[in-house]
Amino acid sequence: MKKIVPILVVGILVISGFGAVASSTDIKSDKNIEGTQSQLQAEVKCGLGARVTITNVGTETFEGDLLCNITISGLIYYKTVYHSRHGIELSPGESIRVRTLKTGFGPTTVTVKLFWEGGEVSGSTSGFMLFFLILGAPPIVIP
Repeated sequence: MKKIVPILVVGILVISGFGAVASSTDIKSDKNIEGTQSQLQAEVKCGLGARVTITNVGTETFEGDLLCNITISGLIYYKTVYHSRHGIELSPGESIRVRTLKTGFGPTTVTVKLFWEGGEVSGSTSGFMLFFLILGAPPIVIP
């Protein structure tokens, strides 16, 4: 039994180490109904959990409902956190922040999807999760 535990620990570390290298980002942006640039922009940063800063980059005040899905997935864990804000008003340049914490170990992907009436944006970044810390995931700005 004493020999099996170290072998299992080393095996888990080796298997989870594959893909731990930070990869490039995957960003998707849909234009809104009027066909202009998206009014909202999301900035995703990882560290102690995942943080999303949602900014109104348009020229008019954003009014309406907003849904932000943050999905953290890895080898043996998967969690989606849904943040919804109803009836919000964001003046041009104004921001709101949402955050989520998940514990895990191994390569991880953080995917953010932002929905509002007339548009949506999504993007993802990859890194390595060590308990609450997400390491090596480059910050991304989703236009």
